[in-house]
Amino acid sequence: NEPSGGKEPSRRRAARAVARAVALCALAAAVVAAMEPPPPRGADAPHDAFSAARAMDDVRWIAAAPHPPGTDAHRAVRERLVARLTLLGWDARTVRRKVARRVGESVVACDTANVVAVPRTPAPPGTVPLILAAHYDSHGTGPGAGDDAAGVASLLEVVRALGSDPPPGLRVLV
Repeated sequence: NEPSGGKEPSRRRAARAVARAVALCALAAAVVAAMEPPPPRGADAPHDAFSAARAMDDVRWIAAAPHPPGTDAHRAVRERLVARLTLLGWDARTVRRKVARRVGESVVACDTANVVAVPRTPAPPGTVPLILAAHYDSHGTGPGAGDDAAGVASLLEVVRALGSDPPPGLRVLV
C-alpha cells in the first residue's frame, strides 16, 4: 500500500532523518577519535623524540618571571636561549635592529634583539628550509608561559630532538 499521493508518512521521514543524524554524529566521533594526538612523552623519551616533559623544563626557566623587552630579565632569557642553542650544536647569535612601531597615534623607534640560529654544518644542495620561530619576550605583567615561552620551549625541544642530523632534504633554521 502506497500512501496517498506517493508521499512518505511524516513519522517515517522523521525516523530516517534521525537515523541519518545519528550516523553522521557517529562518523564525526570516529574522525575526531582518529585525530587524537599521541600522549605526551616524559623525560625518559628517546633522545631523538619530542618530550613534553623536557619542553616543560624550558617553559619553567623562560617563564620564571616577567621579561619584557629592554629589561635585565629579558636579556637573561636571551643569553640563556643563545647558550642553549649553542650547546645543541647551532650557530646562535643575537641580531639587533631598530624598528618602528605604532603607539596610539604616534610611531616610535624601538630596539629589537632577535635570536637567530642555524646549523653549523652547511646545507647540502636541494635541501628545503624549515624555519622555526617564536618570540621570547613577555608582557610586563606576566611571565609569558603561554605567550610565548611554550613556543620557545617547543622550538628548543624540536631542535634538540632533530639534533644536527635532520631528515634528508630538510634544513632547519631558527
